[in-house]
Amino acid sequence: MRGKSFSKTIVLAAAAASLAVWGCDGDEFSDAPAAQAGASQSSQGSDRGGLGPVEGSELPPGHPPLAPDQQRGQQQAPPPQGTPQANPVERIPPAEYGQRGPILWDSPDHWEPREPQGTMRFAEYGVRDGAELTIFYFGPDSGGAAEGNLQRWESQLTGGPAPAKSVTEIDGMTVHRFDGQGTYHADLPGVSDGPVEDQRMLGAIVETSQGLFFFRLLGDRQVVDDEVEGFDSFVKSFRDGA
Repeated sequence: MRGKSFSKTIVLAAAAASLAVWGCDGDEFSDAPAAQAGASQSSQGSDRGGLGPVEGSELPPGHPPLAPDQQRGQQQAPPPQGTPQANPVERIPPAEYGQRGPILWDSPDHWEPREPQGTMRFAEYGVRDGAELTIFYFGPDSGGAAEGNLQRWESQLTGGPAPAKSVTEIDGMTVHRFDGQGTYHADLPGVSDGPVEDQRMLGAIVETSQGLFFFRLLGDRQVVDDEVEGFDSFVKSFRDGA
């Protein structure tokens, strides 16, 4: 059973994909280079047995109104090149995080698994004092290259030292590590509350047999400083679940 639910990319309706891209999680991956997707696939989601965007991809309460060309059912311009599509894979219930799929893991006991708060997030943990661990997965052929995403993470932090980057292998999977700090800037102005000072970001991008998985721990620097050991243990627990 492990990994089988991830092996089929769910075909997205083009309108729903564009809506999710410009939703509340646009700051997370708006500039990440994405693999090319066939236009014929993205236009068939509503006609293939109910396949389409993941449940919960509607706008959350309090979301600002969409521009006319982003409203559902109207003609839309394609998203900018390099913008990943909405989450095209089945989400795992929080109680099963790390227990099935192409990559498995063990999380620290005090990390609270919870339902993702954004439509582009695959999974999410509440850490403490506002810090959170978010996980992204867009399917075998989406999400862009690891290096491009590392550069985007670096561009989101200003005023701090150069981030530390490294590459290692864990259970046969290549893992790209990231550790940066400074003032955090979301990619899309107006979507978040603006720059947040004195932040620290710990990240890992894992090359699995079914595409890249992105793990990011972000929060106040002093909080994340105390989570370094836990995050390191978390990353070292990664196992190939294919």
